[in-house]
Order: sequence, then C-alpha cells, then structure tokens
Amino acid sequence: MAMGLGWMECIFAVPVRIAAFNLYQGVEDPGSAAYEATRAILQRVNADIVGVVEANGATQSNFNTLAASLGYAHTYYSPQGPMDTTLRTAVMSRWPITYTNAVQSPPGAKEMTRANGIVVVDVPGTTQDPTLVVVHYKALGSSAESFRRAIEIRRTVEALQNLGKGGSSNVFVIGDFNLVGSSPVRFDELPSTGLPSSYQLGSDVSFPVLYQTNPDFFFSGIGMGKASMLQADGDPRTFNTGGVLDYIVTSQTVLNRGFQAEIYNSAKDAGYAGLQKSGSPLPTSTSSTASDHYLIFGDFQMDNASPLETWITGFGLTGSLAELGADPDGDGLNNAGEYAFGTSPVDASSRPVTQSSVTGGIKITYLQRSGVTYAVKSATDLAVGFTGSVISSRSIPQPDGLPSGYEQYEATLTIGTKGFLKVEATVP
Repeated sequence: MAMGLGWMECIFAVPVRIAAFNLYQGVEDPGSAAYEATRAILQRVNADIVGVVEANGATQSNFNTLAASLGYAHTYYSPQGPMDTTLRTAVMSRWPITYTNAVQSPPGAKEMTRANGIVVVDVPGTTQDPTLVVVHYKALGSSAESFRRAIEIRRTVEALQNLGKGGSSNVFVIGDFNLVGSSPVRFDELPSTGLPSSYQLGSDVSFPVLYQTNPDFFFSGIGMGKASMLQADGDPRTFNTGGVLDYIVTSQTVLNRGFQAEIYNSAKDAGYAGLQKSGSPLPTSTSSTASDHYLIFGDFQMDNASPLETWITGFGLTGSLAELGADPDGDGLNNAGEYAFGTSPVDASSRPVTQSSVTGGIKITYLQRSGVTYAVKSATDLAVGFTGSVISSRSIPQPDGLPSGYEQYEATLTIGTKGFLKVEATVP
C-alpha cells in the first residue's frame, strides 16, 4: 500500500482487554447456574486476560474446564497460601504465560493471607509484555484486618520493585483489594487483638504503619494508580450489596496512554451504553447468579502511539472512542453501538494525515476485532461538525506483526478542518 504512514514505520499501541472477576468460593460445577452465568459473563466481555479471585483449590478442574470452553489456552493457579489454604488467585489468557510467581512474606515472617499470583503474558505485537498481580487481600474491617492489608500491599509493592516494575512498565494489580474500615489509620505497634496466633511480622517492617482505603496511597510511590471505572449507568459499586472492593491499579504510563474501563453488571447491560462487548445483552440476573462481586475490565494500550495513530486505530476500540449514547441519529442501530473518535472534534490541520495520491480524498488504515463487522460512515447527521464523507472502505492485505484477533482495513475519505467519523459495529 502506497502510504507514507507505513505499518512498520509507526508505533502501534497494542490493545489488550484485561478483566478481574471475584467468584464466590471458586468455580462451581459445569452445568450449575453459577457456572453458566460466569461463563456467559466472560464470553460477553471477551477479555484477552482474566484474573480470577477466590479460585478455590478444590475446584481447579472446574476452572480449567471453564477456561478451555472459552478458548483460553493458557492458565495459572497460585499456590496454597500461608493462612488461607483454600482460596487462590488464577489467570486465564489467550496468550502464553511466560513467568509465574507469587507475593510472599520475607524469610521468617508469616503475614500473607493468600499467595497472590504474579504472571507475565506474552502479548503479540509488543515487547512491553504486561505483568499482572491478581490479589485477594485480607477481608473485613477490624483494626487488625486493616493492618494485615497494609502489610500485604506493602509486600505486593516490594515484589514489583524486585522485578524492576513500576510506573514506566505495563503493570496491573487487579482483583479484590478489600479496602474497608476506618481511614486513615496509623499503627504505632502491632494491633493488640485480632491477629492470628501464628502471625509473624517481618523484621524489616518499622512503625508507624499507615493504612488508607484508597489504593493510590499505597501504589503512587512506584508510579501506579487506580483506573477509574463505573457501571454503565455510573454506579461505582463492585460488590453487589454495596461498596467498592475491586480495582485495577496500573502504571502511570498506561493511564497516560488513555483507557476505557467498566464494572460489568448484567442488570444494566441492555439499558445503558458501555464498552463494546460480544453477543447480545445478558439476562439481568446473570451477574447476581454468578457471584457477589461484579466483573471489572478495561481496554488498555501496551505501547505509546502518536495522536494520529490513536485517532486512526480508534476504530479498533483501542480506548480512544467516546460513546455517543443510544442511537444518536435515530437510525435504529443503537444495539450495534455507535462511536466517534476522541472526546472533542479532530482538527485535521494539527494532526496531518500522510496520504497517498487519491483524487478528492485521503487514505487511512484502521483495525477491527475479528468477528466484528464495522461500517465506516460519515457523521454529517451528528452535531459534531463532520465536514467530509467516506468514499470507500475495504479490507487490505494483512501486514506482518498484526496483533492476534485483529484485521486491518483501509478507508478512503474526504475530511474538512474538523470532524468526526461514526463507526457502526455489529457483533454476531
């Protein structure tokens, strides 16, 4: 293809969808209502990597069956924890898992409730493979439990530092943080009551120990912070009886690239716009049948991209799309999903498009997820001032290094000084 902006010449922001799901006491038997609801939610969200919390050691075979049925060829199960010998954390991945470990206390200490798993996933199309820690910190809100959480998060931070990971890496700490109780709290000594008799604090810990219910307090020192997310209607709860227990904490570099994240609640699926999903909206009771927690997920980029490329690859749902709401132009396609680039009109003069010689137009390339049909149209009927039109859109030969699960397309269009394009996506 005769374009100045060639595939190998640009920096592609490889998109990855990451999810975390706290399942109540593990994966239940195949065929049970909870199993089928869990499977339906994972299929609907269609994440590339899934962290599973409360992956019961006794139901690992069910976990393996579930992963295989969804096409996740690579899995990891954390080892038995030092105090909770039942619950584990686990990972399902479309791509190979190249490193595994678990967050542990230092020699001579016994602090961790569970051995929270660490993995590195080999994501195609990038050398910046993500590191994920799937966590399930100590639950409940007593003073002793808050102290234990503070130490467990400290050990998580230390584990990442030992791996050389932080704010400039693709690092994700995902799962059930259980950050409840009084906040802030200062501990000048061990809590006098409530600690297990076998609890042994590491000799490297000095007082005071500080605790807060905001994960940013613990992770900002290594350049990480929480990814903001809400249910599709704006509800912040991740626990279905109230409260925010589950988070995705990631590197500041990842946050700066732009992302989209959501708390999936099937009760809101059909009635509100949200992130792009696979298949049809699920029955309203699906989430409550699957677990007492809602699944959380986000679309993140593994590499930096130029503003122009982010704009173009927005077609591929890389996180640069803004939801326009249900059926903004009245064409009856609200269920398919209608999106526009960015959050403000694109100024073509400040983001020049390198083009081949096309009479009356320019050529751009964009990506789409396999199995999703996109129709690229002008948005002249939207109140966003698009002043051009799409001349044609066609599939083109696929370049080397294209991420798995995506196809590259080419569109020829005219464009004025400012404007949006509309993408109508139909998911089979």
